[in-house]
Amino acid sequence: MSQPVRHVLSVDPGIAHVGWGLVGRFGAKLDLVDSGHIETKPDEELTARLLRIWLGLATVCRDYRPALFGVENQAPASVGARVMGLKAAARGEKGGGFGANNDPVFEVVGVAKAVAFSYGIPVMLYTPQQAKIAVCGKGAGRAQKAQVMQACRVYFPGIERDGHRLGEHEADAIAGAIYCERVTLLASRRAG
Repeated sequence: MSQPVRHVLSVDPGIAHVGWGLVGRFGAKLDLVDSGHIETKPDEELTARLLRIWLGLATVCRDYRPALFGVENQAPASVGARVMGLKAAARGEKGGGFGANNDPVFEVVGVAKAVAFSYGIPVMLYTPQQAKIAVCGKGAGRAQKAQVMQACRVYFPGIERDGHRLGEHEADAIAGAIYCERVTLLASRRAG
């Protein structure tokens, strides 16, 4: 296999599981270079969990030297969505797609950015919907995790060989890497 023009790394931030995916363009072909996830234990102190995530992402950056680092944007919900979530919580229901305390996930986003900056890698933020559309197609902004996983399996048929099972966070990260790579490829074509 020839050397890629560039690697694009993307992460799906979480505190228990951080998925990461690395894609590379080999001529006209986009290929999966590597992917995985970093797992932390709930009984660990938050600082230890963040350090484990830092070290895992730093190892990927050191080993592959990506040209771009994509991070799924975990921007806080709008005021209306937060109010709806609070009302749902008051009724004993889960409100929205996030748990009660998203602060640790926001910290993981900060850790991911810091790792990228420490290696001199530019960061691109993207929304979950942009990543889903990148692999599932137009109109897939509300695609379910299983659909994203299946799309990644179709995109990269050998992804689950040698006993490796694709996880949902890993699939989300791969979808994000595909999105970031496509956006930068289109921008470079327009510029030059």
